[in-house]
Amino acid sequence: MVASAFLLLSLSLGVGLQSPAAPAPPDPQLIRVHVQTDEAGIPEELAARRDSVRHLAAAIAGQKKGKVMAIVDSADRADVVVEVVDRGVRVPKVVIGLGGMGSQPGRPTPLPPPTRAVQLRVTTGLANDGDPVELTNKNRATESEAGWKSAAEDLAKQVEKWVADNRAAILAVRGK
Repeated sequence: MVASAFLLLSLSLGVGLQSPAAPAPPDPQLIRVHVQTDEAGIPEELAARRDSVRHLAAAIAGQKKGKVMAIVDSADRADVVVEVVDRGVRVPKVVIGLGGMGSQPGRPTPLPPPTRAVQLRVTTGLANDGDPVELTNKNRATESEAGWKSAAEDLAKQVEKWVADNRAAILAVRGK
């Protein structure tokens, strides 16, 4: 009884000490994509770009339509590298419309402040060859965490389209 308990205990400890299995290689039919950013810059800006790297990688991994891409953790293993270059906020220059009438007769109420829209800029290109292409989100997401995720989802669709349009060139470079 004591010997069997000792055996079970030693087996369970041995299993816990084993290293985790290496991640399975992605399906060879999928284009391997790595998302990164330059590690230089002001700490707040770098943290924001890193957030966008996570958002973009999650959006690319979550693409369901046509599933043509797989996220990899290293640029060395990637066919395509997407680099988050910067993120910023746009404020519309012109606000069209009239304010409503205020509580005081003859005085219009002030217009609400313009909504700030997020802008995420990335480059995408072959990992080992060619010139990268610059992409920016086309949607008008508002400045919030959900807005940044929405901008990343919009860019994931653009990256997917770029990969589909350049699939033959990507696979030709992979074969070298």
